[in-house]
Amino acid sequence: MTRATDIEQRASEWIIRSEGGDFTDGQRVEMERWLTEPRNRITFLRIREAWRRAGRMRSARPLDGNVDPDLLKSADLTFRAAVDTNGSGWPFRVAAGAALSLILYLVGLAGWITLSPSDWIKYTTSIGGYENIALADGSGIQLNTDSEIKARLTPRVREVQLIRGEALFKVANDRHRPFTIKAANVAVYVNQADDASALVVRLRAPSAIDVSVTRGSVVLEPSERLFDLAFRHSAAATSTIVEGDTAAIRPEGVHLTRVGLDELNRKLSWTAGLLSFQGETLAEVTDEFNRYNRKHLLVTDPSIANRRIGGAFQATDPDSFVSALRKGFGVRAQELPQENSDAGVIRLTSAK
Repeated sequence: MTRATDIEQRASEWIIRSEGGDFTDGQRVEMERWLTEPRNRITFLRIREAWRRAGRMRSARPLDGNVDPDLLKSADLTFRAAVDTNGSGWPFRVAAGAALSLILYLVGLAGWITLSPSDWIKYTTSIGGYENIALADGSGIQLNTDSEIKARLTPRVREVQLIRGEALFKVANDRHRPFTIKAANVAVYVNQADDASALVVRLRAPSAIDVSVTRGSVVLEPSERLFDLAFRHSAAATSTIVEGDTAAIRPEGVHLTRVGLDELNRKLSWTAGLLSFQGETLAEVTDEFNRYNRKHLLVTDPSIANRRIGGAFQATDPDSFVSALRKGFGVRAQELPQENSDAGVIRLTSAK
């Protein structure tokens, strides 16, 4: 299989050749043949657009707002193919590699300079899905099932909006650019005095957010004064959450609980595709399973709803969990027939 770096190298070579004045018809036919492969064409178009955006950097506004119209006036950003006398192509490939490095550098720099509010990047996962996101500042986001976020990085701020679901944030330290996570009407500000921070934010409902800190500390406050009345405290009031704490943010206020790192790490088993339970009720466990699966578990017998469950289970395998309920928890399961085998309902009642 061709590596992505090899495709990028080849795409850069074709871009440089096609921009040169000595690009022959034969080379064009060869390039078009290479571009018939979808992966090659996508890479080619992406790098060519990067090249063109880099060429427009001169009109970008710098961080201090002062524009020098002649900043790149004397810069020669045009690459010409080297004459290859021995047929090896080595000098040309060196030039292409240097060109690719410069393209990526210039586009990265242009991105930092010119990002605007419209440059939000959206990430989503489906039911049972999972995504690991690497941000350009070195931070990482692990997006849980059926979740959606928008993120943007500018020279002054780093912002993420949690629109639905749950995400684990591992925030790289940057004291010059605050990192803010907004969910519903709450803003979470990561403490930049810490070397690094890690936290989980879950949006349970439009007015119900959970925030757990596994490293460092964060500060909570309403994201807008308009919503302060819901928290029943003054606009200046904030709540600080430290490592090992969980905050349940509800309309009536913020409820802080000391949970401990061991318990928080257990609850983060979803990052490995597992659901770990240690004394939760069957009703709570089925609600959690239903987040990850189209086939839902339904407790229809009140006598078993508060039965305590323990163990670790595959998040996207409700059938195996139901099998364990039958064998060890005195539960009878009845699957209601559905046209779609991926969906449906499993009704849970007492086996007695």
